[in-house]
Amino acid sequence: NLAFYSVERLKTPPSGELYDIWKVCRDKALVLDLNQCFAAEEIRDAFSSANIRWLEMQGTRIKPFYTQSDWRTMSDIDFIVDSANLERAGDILRGLGYVCKNVRDKEIVGFRMPNIHVELHVGFFPDNTIYSSVLGDTFSAERPIDTFYLYNILHIVKHYLYGGCGIRRVLDLYLLNQAYGECV
Repeated sequence: NLAFYSVERLKTPPSGELYDIWKVCRDKALVLDLNQCFAAEEIRDAFSSANIRWLEMQGTRIKPFYTQSDWRTMSDIDFIVDSANLERAGDILRGLGYVCKNVRDKEIVGFRMPNIHVELHVGFFPDNTIYSSVLGDTFSAERPIDTFYLYNILHIVKHYLYGGCGIRRVLDLYLLNQAYGECV
């Protein structure tokens, strides 16, 4: 969908079937973006009302750096929740209509139509990874005030080393560097 906005502005855009396919991809991305933004707001409100400590990470936090929200696609919505309240947070998701499963007692993944995936984590990274010690305890008062930039750098490194990273991560990194500039 991101490329479609440039194709649409060409002096001679493609016509026919190819243009229609790209337009459908853009329209689907717009609908998914709206649904994900609504779902994230609904979850934030529900967790706050239940006094569950949470941090939002990755896509929903990076979207505001993009010119348009739908330019930053997401496969899921990621939250870090207080480990003592992981089950309560899962119950809240269930109450919002998500079908959930617990993964290794450290993560809850949920799904709700239309195509909304949510992941609840109890820390920035699993305890057994080299990254877990860098950011420290998620909700510690001693943790640096904004670890978002560092978390994303480490997350991109993790993807690069273990599964590869595509253009979305490169764009994220560029926009994060623009936003944080001299702070890093």
